[in-house]
Amino acid sequence: MSKLKPAEREQQFARLFHFLQQQGFDVPIETISKATGIMSRTLYNRYHDKDSLIREILRYWRVNFSEQFNIKRHYCNNAIEELLLFIHDLKQEYRASPFFFQREYRAGCFFQPGTDRFMDMITCLLRENKNKDIFLPSLNEDDYALFFLFNIVNGIVRENLTENTCIFVLRAALSNEGCLNLQTLLPVSFVRG
Repeated sequence: MSKLKPAEREQQFARLFHFLQQQGFDVPIETISKATGIMSRTLYNRYHDKDSLIREILRYWRVNFSEQFNIKRHYCNNAIEELLLFIHDLKQEYRASPFFFQREYRAGCFFQPGTDRFMDMITCLLRENKNKDIFLPSLNEDDYALFFLFNIVNGIVRENLTENTCIFVLRAALSNEGCLNLQTLLPVSFVRG
């Protein structure tokens, strides 16, 4: 039995990821195996069971989202734009990967702290910008990250996220200067996208 080169293994994982992104998780391992060209035995050897495979796929999805967001956020002028970008990207991800999004949502994973978690992305963003007069000095980053994600994710899942909801959620954390900054960004056309 020959070992796969890292590049070949990455290609196999990419096929798994894209197949599950399109089909969801309610597919038998045998179907996954046939569709991706990866033997069932190989899948079981690598991931032990389907739940392990799903956990790894979702971890990869979160890491990829985080990496892409972190690249794009450096083009933003301030933390408010970064939060609006996060909302936009999350909405796009809901459209592109509804099975992954729904799985994370039903499991409450959007609201759990930890490495490669959405909570940590928001908490870190807030902490990095704490002393820039945009946010309230008394803001508790952990509590606000939970409030932010709860309202934004529920709005996306229920397909009723409006500009007014985004403004309400953002204003809860903003100082007077931050609110003025938000007004200059309105209308928030890219959040609607």
